[in-house]
Amino acid sequence: MTNRSGNEDVIGTFHHDLVNDVWEWSDVTATIHGYRPGAVTPSTDLVLSHKHPEDREDAEQRLARVREDGAPFGHHHRIVDAMGRQRRIVVVGGGHHDEAGRLVGVRGYVVDLTEAADRLVQEEITARVEGIVADRAVVEQAKGALMLVYGIGPDLAFGLLRWRSQESNVKLRELAEQLVRDLQDGGAATHDARKKVSDLLLTLHRRMAR
Repeated sequence: MTNRSGNEDVIGTFHHDLVNDVWEWSDVTATIHGYRPGAVTPSTDLVLSHKHPEDREDAEQRLARVREDGAPFGHHHRIVDAMGRQRRIVVVGGGHHDEAGRLVGVRGYVVDLTEAADRLVQEEITARVEGIVADRAVVEQAKGALMLVYGIGPDLAFGLLRWRSQESNVKLRELAEQLVRDLQDGGAATHDARKKVSDLLLTLHRRMAR
């Protein structure tokens, strides 16, 4: 197993090619599922086999829905990794389309909630040196939104925002401001909040580039 030492080790990615029914996942996603990177080839059956028995039916239904409509989703559930250990994860993703507008795949990211909290407390302290507290209020608002819709703690919510900031090459404060602004403008209903935030989080950098 990889020695985990930062946010990059708890946030992995995946891609499901719907046309050819081929899965790809990052080394971190493989590690979260208990495999050495490159040791196995992911598939629909393999991915679903790791869902906790009490959560598998819901996971299968969510996968079936996104295969049909490609709508953004966020799902907090448990898996059992290849070593038999139970892990808590959040999966966030949505469909992507070809130039003709056809749904051709599903992609997103997997966040391992199991061992992250203590480390992310330290990362938040370190992040202050980087100027992230320049506008603490808006960051706290964005964190609160993620905490509400994903059911996660403040430290992991901060880590998720920071990861998106690094991936999209957008300053954390600016990313948080955009997320809060989008939520205020959108007026999402409670039952649609998770879907809306998932979609906004995945596409923030595109709107900011306009």
